[in-house]
Amino acid sequence: MPRAWLERVRNLLEGKVGLLAVLADERFGLPHALSAMDRAGEAVWVHLDAGLGADDVAAGNLIAEALNRYAGVHLYDLGYPARALAAMVAAEGPPLVTLALSGPGAERELLALLERLWGRDRMLLATGGAAPAGYAALGAEALALSREEALALAAELGFEDEAEAEALWRAAEGAYETFRQALHERLGLPPLFRPYPQGPEPPPACDAAFDPGRMLALLLRQGRLLEAFPLAVRHDPEAALRMAEGASEAFLKRGDYARLAELLEELMERYPGEEVLVRGWYEARAGQG
Repeated sequence: MPRAWLERVRNLLEGKVGLLAVLADERFGLPHALSAMDRAGEAVWVHLDAGLGADDVAAGNLIAEALNRYAGVHLYDLGYPARALAAMVAAEGPPLVTLALSGPGAERELLALLERLWGRDRMLLATGGAAPAGYAALGAEALALSREEALALAAELGFEDEAEAEALWRAAEGAYETFRQALHERLGLPPLFRPYPQGPEPPPACDAAFDPGRMLALLLRQGRLLEAFPLAVRHDPEAALRMAEGASEAFLKRGDYARLAELLEELMERYPGEEVLVRGWYEARAGQG
């Protein structure tokens, strides 16, 4: 993560006044900035998939998980519709940080509910399309890497050819993700995943050429279980079963109980009765209260 670019974008997002809609394509790096803000407790980030409505329990679960992540402890139970959860939070008072809502599932009814809950000075929207009425718009030009930021990122990664780095930056039109993917390819590094609260995903541009086995091997060599385990659950369940014990310890240590339970439940459908999965699942549910 380029320090200069990240600091500038975070200041830009945190210094907003009123409702803000980021219209830049995710290639320009917004998920990486939101992930950093979420981890630092500077934002509550909720990413909604398509089809989640204002009364959907799934939407409420994602909001509850984001609030629990922010708090660092399990405060809000899962299983409530978004309306019920919003009422609970309203009674206590929402956190005095930005609520970042991303993904295509932010229907107008849910958006209005969260606007009332959080207040107009702490709402940030990134769902694609045009900015809703009352929202200021922030485009790709505001998030784009400057030449200096791009060269600094290249240097941080150990890319020494400044002229080639500048050419890659121009070809990427300043898009953080496109530029960094090009650097990774030149340096023989694994593809850059997009971080989301529910787990990292390869960007669409990488899907066709994405080799899950190679990526999994690289992540395991680097000891990155938190990223390797979700990838293995999806693409190599046998490998996921072998790493389940270590991965469970890593997720429990981070306090990411809901994500661990979700991954283990997916594995348990394939391997019912496996002791390591059942034990990890119970520990995750105990962490959730």
